[in-house]
Amino acid sequence: MKNLDYSKKPIKVVHELTNDNRQTRMDFCQKWIDADFSNIWFSEETIFTIDETKAKIWIKNNDNWVIERKERSYINRQIHIWSGIYMRGRTEIFVYSSSINSDAYMTCLEESLFPPSAKFYYRRKVRLLQDGARAHTSRATKEFCQENSIEIIQLPGWSPDLNPIEIIWGLMKKKWIKRLLLSDIQTKQQIIQNNQEIWKEITQETIQNCIIHIKLICNKQYNQMERRYIQ
Repeated sequence: MKNLDYSKKPIKVVHELTNDNRQTRMDFCQKWIDADFSNIWFSEETIFTIDETKAKIWIKNNDNWVIERKERSYINRQIHIWSGIYMRGRTEIFVYSSSINSDAYMTCLEESLFPPSAKFYYRRKVRLLQDGARAHTSRATKEFCQENSIEIIQLPGWSPDLNPIEIIWGLMKKKWIKRLLLSDIQTKQQIIQNNQEIWKEITQETIQNCIIHIKLICNKQYNQMERRYIQ
C-alpha cells in the first residue's frame, strides 16, 4: 500500500456544523486573530482509560517484538480530569471523584484554578476559556464565576480545535498509550499517578507553542470561512 502512496491514519470523527455554528466560529476566530492570549487560562476536561484501543506501533521488519498484557480488572478503569494552561503557567490536574455537575466543577475551580491564577492575577479578574458543557454554563456556575471575578470566554460549539489544551491532551495520550503497553497499570490510583507524571513532563515551552498555534488556526479558519461566504 505504501507503494501506492497510502499510509495508515487514525479515523477522525468530526461533527457536521450548522450555519449558526459556522458563523459563531467565524466571529470567534475574527475576534481572537489579533487578541492577546497571554492573559487567558485555557481549560477542558478529558478521560484517560485503561481500555485504550487507539495504539499504533512501528517496528523493524525483522524484529519479533511481542508485548504480553495481563488481564486487568476494569472496575476502576478510567479517570475524568480537568486542567488549565496559561502562557506563564498551568494548573494541577483535578480528578473528578464523581459525575461532573456544577458543584463538582466549582470545587474544581476552587482547588485547581484559584491557587495558580492568584500568582498572576492578584486582585484582578481571571479570564477563563471553556466549552459549553452544562456544568460550565449553569446558573450556579455563572454566579460562582461572577462572585469570584472569573470572566468566562465561551468556546464555540463543536470547536475543540480552537482550544490549545486539546493539543496537550493529544500529546499526553500518546505518552499514556506507550505506558499502557509497557507497564502493568491496573488500578485507578495508578492511572492518576501516571497521568500526573505525564502532565509534569509537558514543558512550559510546549504549552506556549500550543497557545500560539491556536492563533494561527483562528487566522486560517477565518480566512477559509470568509472565502466560503464570499463564494
